[in-house]
Parts: sequence; structure tokens; C-alpha cells
Amino acid sequence: MITIPIAVANDWFKKQIHFFQYQHLEVYGDDAVNKAIIPIVNKNYPNEPIKDGVDWDMKLPYKMVDSILDMYDLKDDWFIPTNVFTAAKQVIMDLPDEQVVEIVDSDLVHIKKYTGPYPEYNQVIADAHYEDWHLKTSTRESENFNVIEKYLKHNDFKYMNGGFNVIARVGTLRVIIDEIIEVSINIGKEYERDLCSWWQAMYGLNVACHNNRVTMIDGKNCYYPSINQLEDNHHIAHYCCDSLFNKRDMNNLQSDKFPDNIFYNQAKKWLESV
Repeated sequence: MITIPIAVANDWFKKQIHFFQYQHLEVYGDDAVNKAIIPIVNKNYPNEPIKDGVDWDMKLPYKMVDSILDMYDLKDDWFIPTNVFTAAKQVIMDLPDEQVVEIVDSDLVHIKKYTGPYPEYNQVIADAHYEDWHLKTSTRESENFNVIEKYLKHNDFKYMNGGFNVIARVGTLRVIIDEIIEVSINIGKEYERDLCSWWQAMYGLNVACHNNRVTMIDGKNCYYPSINQLEDNHHIAHYCCDSLFNKRDMNNLQSDKFPDNIFYNQAKKWLESV
């Protein structure tokens, strides 16, 4: 499996990618170079200059990729969450259909080797914790079902699970990724700076899986520090909302307050190494 953590060419993402690289090398050793490709989006906001490269001491393969704003002639920054799929699309174009990839944001790190199942071509594995947390959209009775209802093309409600953190075969992604992007952009246009716009790519993924009858399987494989309890089946950690390992204030982390578990212990090691 190749993990694809999407970053942007600025200092905000630089630290996240440093931590991602550190953990991938810790978990996979010399094989880490075969286990990740890092797309780095060349700009984040409409008025930013395009960056042709980064000086980030990259140790894992990476690729500079175009922004969704330039690819789809968009002028507003509320579309940038869907960079996760437009960036991934520019990476998977070079990979064979049978290759299994994991598409994630850059604020996720592996804490152990992935030993879970690989999806078939009509499946994606997506952690469904997001459904109850905030997406709330996988059934007609869900709180935010109205956000996606008009994009759904059939009434067989057994494919969506409200999940994200995508594990899929490249061949499956080739079928659904354009629709993911199209629906995400449309939701971004409709909801602009509303939270639903921020989650546009999650909605787009669920809609595209539903419409193409691709079953979303809950991997139950992600640890969310400060939100859920670490379990043996968690191979990856998403620290997006953690108040202790605060990605918004990485220069002032207080590692002496970290709990004793594999994620925080590795975070301490990384902080000591930089």
C-alpha cells in the first residue's frame, strides 16, 4: 500500500510532512520509500505565486502538483479542501490499476504497519468515525442528508458510510475520482464558507461511491487523539483536533503533558529530533 498525504507548499504543511516522514521511516524502515508518495500542491490561495519546488529535506518520494484553483479555474479559497483529491489524481495517474493506495490529509501519521484487508475493485475502505462526528449524511434520516440528496442517482442506500481516509485500488479511484471532484466543487459553490463547504471532499467521496455502487467499508483503523481511545487495530493517527499535539501551534508543544501511548511517545521522539 502506498500512502498519499496531501500537502501544500507552505510552512504550515512543512512540519506536518516532516512528522509524517519521520513516522513512515520509523514504521517501515528502508521500505518507507516504497510506501508513500507525497503530492505537494504548488499554491493554496488564489493570489499566491506558484511554487516550483520545496526545500523540505524530503526523504520520501514527492511530486509537485497543481492546485484545484488553477485546474478548474476557481477563484475562491473555499474549494481548497478538495485539493486532497485533485492532488491524489495527479499521483495515481502514474500507478497501475491494481495498486492499493491510502489517500489522507497531511495531519495523519502511521503508528504501526497496516495489516488490515485490502479492498476489492468495487470497494473502498473509509473510517466511518467521521459520520457520527460531523458528516451525518449516510442515510435518508441523517442530519445533513439534504447536502447531498440532489446529487444521488439511485435509491439503494447501502454504499455510503460517511467515512474518509480512503484506502482503495487505483482502478476504483479512476472510476469515481472525477465525480468526487465535481460534486465537491458544487457543494463548495453552494455552501461557500459554511462547515459543509469545508467537508465538501468527504461529501463528494460518499456521493461518488453511492452513484457508482462502490461499497464503503468501515476500516475502524484510525486513532483520533483527544477524541477516541487508541485500539490495537489503529494503524494511523489523525491529530487534526488534538489540543495537546496542536497542529496550529507546533512551535509551542508541551511534550511533558503528553499521555503515555504510541502516538504521543513517537511525537515526543520526533520533537526531540528536529
